[in-house]
Amino acid sequence: NFSPHIMSESEYSDESMHEDLFGEEQNEDNSEYSGETRSTQQSEEAEPLGKNQVYLVEAILMDSDHKELKKQLLCGLGEESNHLLKIQHKSIFPKQFYDQELTIQQMEQKLQEALSDGSVRYHWRNSTKAKDLVYVSYKKTPGYGCKHYVTSCQFKCQCGKFCGCPYCHEASFGLTDSLHDFKPVSIKCLKCEFEQEFSQKCSNCDEQLFQQGCFKCGFSSQNVKFFHCNQCNKCIEGLQQNFTHCQKCNKCYENTQNHEAVCQAQNADVCQICQAEFDQMYLKRFRLCCGHDLHQSCLQNLQQNDKDHKCPTCRMPAQTKTENAAEYQKFISLYAMTEIPQYKLGQFVQVECLKCKEKFVKQWHPKGYVCFSCGSVNCSEIGKYEGEDGAELVKQQYAQIRARGEIPIYPLILFPKEGYEEMADMIQDYVEKYKEYWIECRKKVTSPFEMPLREMVNAYCLVRDIDDHIGFAALNLCHVRKFFPTQEKLMDLAYECANCMQEVKEVRRLGLDK
Repeated sequence: NFSPHIMSESEYSDESMHEDLFGEEQNEDNSEYSGETRSTQQSEEAEPLGKNQVYLVEAILMDSDHKELKKQLLCGLGEESNHLLKIQHKSIFPKQFYDQELTIQQMEQKLQEALSDGSVRYHWRNSTKAKDLVYVSYKKTPGYGCKHYVTSCQFKCQCGKFCGCPYCHEASFGLTDSLHDFKPVSIKCLKCEFEQEFSQKCSNCDEQLFQQGCFKCGFSSQNVKFFHCNQCNKCIEGLQQNFTHCQKCNKCYENTQNHEAVCQAQNADVCQICQAEFDQMYLKRFRLCCGHDLHQSCLQNLQQNDKDHKCPTCRMPAQTKTENAAEYQKFISLYAMTEIPQYKLGQFVQVECLKCKEKFVKQWHPKGYVCFSCGSVNCSEIGKYEGEDGAELVKQQYAQIRARGEIPIYPLILFPKEGYEEMADMIQDYVEKYKEYWIECRKKVTSPFEMPLREMVNAYCLVRDIDDHIGFAALNLCHVRKFFPTQEKLMDLAYECANCMQEVKEVRRLGLDK
């Protein structure tokens, strides 16, 4: 069995059978949404609100049998979070990433990291049995808090106003660009409305008001971990042991970040969307893969309301480096498996790389383009190329890539005209890499004719034994993923190629190669 971790169609989950590899699903009227099943109304009516209560969004993790695994309160219900209530029993990650001690966001981040380094493939929803997936549903539930934090208390400012946090206080004055002077003098329990000095529990009803709180800044939360830095004199979201205070910029930065880069980043202290300042709590800085900064809340709104969600400054994808790396793995895989129709061969287009701004000529491709200069897949087609030397220009690009010691990413061209030798060059890479091995194998073949080494590669990887359309796509997929095992483990190439054949079949079953 060459594909131990690829499921047959009969083994797929019922929900996954209708998803494409992007985790999207088409319902009967062809509208798209993020989730495996869609509910036009909540399966259960939310409980009525009590005094001083608001509706909060609660995430519920469960297995395929709807057995509850974990609950987590996320935030207050509002315009920014209302879309979550439409998602019911959506597969969120494989069970291997489930950890009772981590938050849902941390588990999702671990999945993104695995997708970015290729240890988990982008088609995990389709290649994982239903019983091995973790699902999520969202519902609204009564509770105490505000739009920004889940908390059972309000702070009283010296101005006399009661507010859930400094952001709510600032909004009550109509300010959105910086924190208004917020100086707490006491707190009030939202359950019994008892006003008291700062304390984690209510002195009147014994209600736990928060898990973490800061009376200096006026922050409190039941679910968000933060600490107060006495040197910054500010609250910072996260665990204190994961941060270091920088004396140069007088701010704290995460230990995983580059210190010098963080200091330089202080020059851009406003969000590119709302133009409000950054802090290290709800309005914390979120660095995109392009280097520009947004508020995390502004980025979430952008991703929800803009299908393309591009950076407003440079039009690059509004993603972190990890998310961008995961998208890159997905793109090059689909690029390698998508066959260019024969009637489209010879149609060249002008392309511009959004990352390095290089302009170049490429053979038309339905999925997009890869920059020959920087390797970015964030490229935009800017027009047709009418010249007669399109094929020669593309060959020169491949030569420049090889001159840098890199491996080109080839489109799948199975019926080449003269001058289109991508698949031959791809196989030649495997010939050159293991040339001595193929020569030894050829000596063992009983035949009146000497078999070409390229055919040895095809035979070894079962390329022609299955179907040229599938076999070449699978081998090209191995190539773009730079799968070149050591000669001692060359058998892994045959196994990997067989697994890739299953992936190609699934892609074509779902119609993603169109």
